[in-house]
Amino acid sequence: MVKVSAKQVIKTSIIAALTFTAGLIWRDFIIAFVETILPPGDALWYKLIAAILSTCIVVLLIVIFIKSEEEAEDVLKKFGQKPKKRKKKR
Repeated sequence: MVKVSAKQVIKTSIIAALTFTAGLIWRDFIIAFVETILPPGDALWYKLIAAILSTCIVVLLIVIFIKSEEEAEDVLKKFGQKPKKRKKKR
């Protein structure tokens, strides 16, 4: 069983909040970019395409991240080592 500390939860929450903020900033940029390049009447369809493409890219990056983490664990198991845990500071 994996122990979860309050410190880990706080760090993860802060990282998630910063990532969400960056996503909102990118959203504003993408909307402005699409509105600048495309004619006003067809912008909705291009926004849909941009949303679908960006979602596919994000999902692909998440899959790559998860696979690389699993492969790293497999390599460590192959060599008979357990993943190292950080030492707790007192």
